[in-house]
Amino acid sequence: MIGNNLYGMGRIIPEKPGIRNLQSIKKGSYILTVPKWWVEKHGLEKGSKLLLNEDGYSLRIYPLENIKKERSVELDFDKIGDMKILRYMILTYYMQGVNRVSIKLGKNVDYKAKQLMRDMRLDMPGSEIVRDDSEYLIYQIPSNVYPESLDEMMIQLHDLAVTAHKESIESILNGDLSLAMDVVNRESEMLRIYRKLIRNITLCSINPAIAEEKGIKSTRELLSYVLASRDLNRIVYHSIYISRHYLSLGDNHIDVKLKKMIKNASDKSIEMQKLAVESFINKDLERVFKVTTIMPKIREIEDELDRLVIKTVSDVDKAYKLMMIGREIRRIAGFSVAIADAAANRILYIE
Repeated sequence: MIGNNLYGMGRIIPEKPGIRNLQSIKKGSYILTVPKWWVEKHGLEKGSKLLLNEDGYSLRIYPLENIKKERSVELDFDKIGDMKILRYMILTYYMQGVNRVSIKLGKNVDYKAKQLMRDMRLDMPGSEIVRDDSEYLIYQIPSNVYPESLDEMMIQLHDLAVTAHKESIESILNGDLSLAMDVVNRESEMLRIYRKLIRNITLCSINPAIAEEKGIKSTRELLSYVLASRDLNRIVYHSIYISRHYLSLGDNHIDVKLKKMIKNASDKSIEMQKLAVESFINKDLERVFKVTTIMPKIREIEDELDRLVIKTVSDVDKAYKLMMIGREIRRIAGFSVAIADAAANRILYIE
């Protein structure tokens, strides 16, 4: 049954999945016809090679030439008109696994905007600028230039986040504003690692050869990586924001009891994060359960911290920022639980 949905190239595609009967032929083999619209959509013809890959219950079919084909996009700066939007789009296409991003420069690009475009190459690991003139600036990003596994990239991001968290707390305990500023300035590096990780996850979903190379067995497992990576990125965000809140306090004195509570909560949340990432990487269900048992203790410390802040800090703005530091630590713990949940989904897999 054909519906009214139009594919982007103008071809009509079915509204719902269709059912086809498996046919048997001589010598015990089986055949299955594929829809005409799918053949036309991918520009296939008789004799085109198809790659078949088992994926859990499914058998995925890939047009072999399309897997090898370069994925490209062109953006028109004059039509977009805003450098922030352009940057957002470029980085999004990078994470989507695009190989070539062409920017048509037009008349409204000044030297400053073009320099920002050049500098963006540093935000996209593996990218190179292959054309840079008055008409176009073009980034080229090969599909598979990252030797690390997905686990290695996750561990790298995890280690950076733990370091940022520890040093944010250290800056509070020692009254070291320069250390807090140094933590904040590392954000771009951590985001680079995150983008590389997401790009690799996307490439695994597009190309089964890359998935096999990275040790990914199924789309279901890949979804667990998506969830864990997203939650780890949120941990990075909240680790940095501990330092941001402290910087906004300036040199305000913080009571020793408050510092001890902040340190206690921080130590437990870091322990949760380490257990969560280890449970995911090592497929360790015991560590998953350990993560969930620590969370109530974090909430207790946060409640106690809030009560002490309200009781002892008269300046409203200072009190709010101290309580926000406690919130950031609790959020790190919360996203650690989310990573542990992703680990459980990865471990407790039923075929």
